[in-house]
Amino acid sequence: MAEIGTCTVAGVGTVVGVTTGMETVCQDLLKQASMIEGYINDLEDLKNQLPNDWEGDDLDTLLVEFTSFKAKLDELPVVVKSIADWGFSTYDAYTSHAQKVSTAITAVLQ
Repeated sequence: MAEIGTCTVAGVGTVVGVTTGMETVCQDLLKQASMIEGYINDLEDLKNQLPNDWEGDDLDTLLVEFTSFKAKLDELPVVVKSIADWGFSTYDAYTSHAQKVSTAITAVLQ
């Protein structure tokens, strides 16, 4: 069974149902997206070195195919970043809503 988490929100106190776990996951996703970009750049550098040691039709084919492949790879960090951005905005919206609910309940109970 899943546990309901809590988070301390400035000016409100502890809010049930809000955790910082999602925020941490989204930060990790942004780091991973940056790492993926680095790997793609490394592949590009390696591809650029190939003509130093290789020539012929096979190299030409590889270079043409790599361009298409790289275009697809370049989409991956963009998608990962968009997932992270969605997670951040969802966390912010949920936190904002939880703050309002917590404030309303506190006002009723006082």
